[in-house]
Amino acid sequence: MAILWIKELFRYTGKFSLQQEDLTRVFHIYSDAIDEDDPTDVRAALEATGVSRGATHPKSTAWCREVSVNPNADRDKGLFVATASYSNGPLSQREEDKIAFRNPLDRPTIMEGNRVAQVYVPPVDRYGKAYQNAANVPLDPPPAIEISRLQLSFRKNFDNVPDWWFSRATSWTGLGDCINESSIFVGHSLQRVFPRRSARLIPISISEQLTENDYSFVEVRWMLDIITGYRILRLGEVAGPEAEVDGETVVMSLDEQKSGDTWTDVTAEHFIDSFADVGKYRRAINWDTEFANVGMDYLDAGTDDLVPFMFGNRRVSTPQWLSPEGGNTVELNSDTEKPEPNYIYRGNYPLADFAPIEVLVG
Repeated sequence: MAILWIKELFRYTGKFSLQQEDLTRVFHIYSDAIDEDDPTDVRAALEATGVSRGATHPKSTAWCREVSVNPNADRDKGLFVATASYSNGPLSQREEDKIAFRNPLDRPTIMEGNRVAQVYVPPVDRYGKAYQNAANVPLDPPPAIEISRLQLSFRKNFDNVPDWWFSRATSWTGLGDCINESSIFVGHSLQRVFPRRSARLIPISISEQLTENDYSFVEVRWMLDIITGYRILRLGEVAGPEAEVDGETVVMSLDEQKSGDTWTDVTAEHFIDSFADVGKYRRAINWDTEFANVGMDYLDAGTDDLVPFMFGNRRVSTPQWLSPEGGNTVELNSDTEKPEPNYIYRGNYPLADFAPIEVLVG
């Protein structure tokens, strides 16, 4: 050690109120071996004088929250400036962790969250009815509504960046830009279980290499972008193998799918007053895409050629309902037949096992 002296500057006081004191102490520390001494040595010298995180202010009940040490570039090379911040106000979670865990790698994950708005095109209305006009022609475009997503940001210290933080393009074990293949529990202040395919992991940032209390680490940040909700199945719609009930996949045999566990009578009273009774008639809204099976052309049943929908000798100007196989559902010149609305369900993001982060977010 080559610390020659430590001098406190008394022109810094702080802020006082009836409920809280926020105080600052500033020290000049001089070393005659700048090439040997660094902020860690200076911090150790200050701790020997009673200035350290958690120590009480000599003239107050406030206690030290943080000690920062930096070389003074405008003075002699051996001069360091240290600032100690004191307060008796409420602690943030991050401040509590710094006091409780000297090793930054032992500190728990920090979570923050906010809501973001998103434009969403629902396949059906809130009673499960298709968006079509009185002539059973699909609305083009269908109405869009605004929904909110929950974005949960996490940060945690690691000795190295974990493999799961990267995208699948960079690491086969990466979870970046993947969605959860099974339900995931998020603890902290949230205490919620989110169903499968509702959470997308987004890598955010990696800090520079940091050193604290002689421990080296990096702070890694990531986000779980969560979209959840339910829609009521359309009148007569079959709850197929992709349907979910409270996060669990509904698996049906082919005969069950053909006969269908269908929603035969949807009313406002059923939906609002007896929501639990219609649980099996709900389908989860998640990161997958569901859209109306409509088009301007259909597949000819005999040739599999694309054939335009015609009304008389004219091609139709709006999309029409297709059969699940892409065929013509109705003779458009008929006044008796009505097309049957149906929907296509597609996955957009890779499914992944989120087990590597469960202990971090739970």
